[in-house]
Amino acid sequence: PNITLLKNNGNTTRPNGIDITPDGEFAYISNCCQGHDPYCPRGRGIWWKHKILHNESWEEYGHPTLANSHVPIIINFGRTSGCADGFKIIPGLDDDDDDDVPNSPMIIGSCPGGLCILDTKDWKLYEPLLAYLGMPERVSNVAVGGDGYLYITGEGKLWRLKIHEDYREQMIKGRYSYIMEQRERDRKRNAEGGGEAKARDDL
Repeated sequence: PNITLLKNNGNTTRPNGIDITPDGEFAYISNCCQGHDPYCPRGRGIWWKHKILHNESWEEYGHPTLANSHVPIIINFGRTSGCADGFKIIPGLDDDDDDDVPNSPMIIGSCPGGLCILDTKDWKLYEPLLAYLGMPERVSNVAVGGDGYLYITGEGKLWRLKIHEDYREQMIKGRYSYIMEQRERDRKRNAEGGGEAKARDDL
């Protein structure tokens, strides 16, 4: 098979979950800390952020590559079972603060001791942990079902959690609709004389 190594980063000592932001610009990779190195002790959750290089990489390598890691999301949960494992990136929930600027995507996935929802904004400026749900077993992976439920796996078990009706539609809508909405916002901004839309570094 034609397998290409995109990144060989020593910082990600135990890479596990991976997902791409809805706009296709960034890849997040979770690091499952088990105490094998001082930077990654048990009970710490780490999610690395990589810029996906499209045009430059295609010209030089014939495929996209990943840039060096941005400052990762790091949360210390204490010495508890489980780690930052499987996760899913979903469009940021609309808080009605500013309809012209989309919220940062969110990470929903496993973390030490349970299930987490994280904001992908700069974690040094904002509190990344939006919600935490302790689980009776270690969580390994999650998926957002089109039926309005969150499906969770771990320790040979499968759980189902109902998504609140206020957020259900936004959580299960696909990447295509998110990208189309974002492009429509940019088109309106340009039509109103705002010039080219600024790059959104928080996505």
